[in-house]
Amino acid sequence: MKRTLLAAALAAAAVLGASPRAEAGSPIFERSYYSHAPAKPVEIGPQAHRAPMGPAFSRPQGFAVNSGYRLQRSIMTVGGQIVDQTYNWDSWVQTSGKY
Repeated sequence: MKRTLLAAALAAAAVLGASPRAEAGSPIFERSYYSHAPAKPVEIGPQAHRAPMGPAFSRPQGFAVNSGYRLQRSIMTVGGQIVDQTYNWDSWVQTSGKY
């Protein structure tokens, strides 16, 4: 057992030791060209037209119903005989308006 574990550890060390190392020329170490200053000036046009009363919301366009149920049955048997039996029934209904 110890020999197998030692052989596995040596094999893992050999595989991990043979992996390529990160070098200074790697793209991960290159300077980033990202900047908060845009390359050319950004022009902001006139404000978009806004309704004088504010945002308008529509009334519900329909009706939605989600429902489900779950039935769980648990039975305990001892020596081939049922000694305890439990039934759990859960159900639900959820309604909402569709916009």
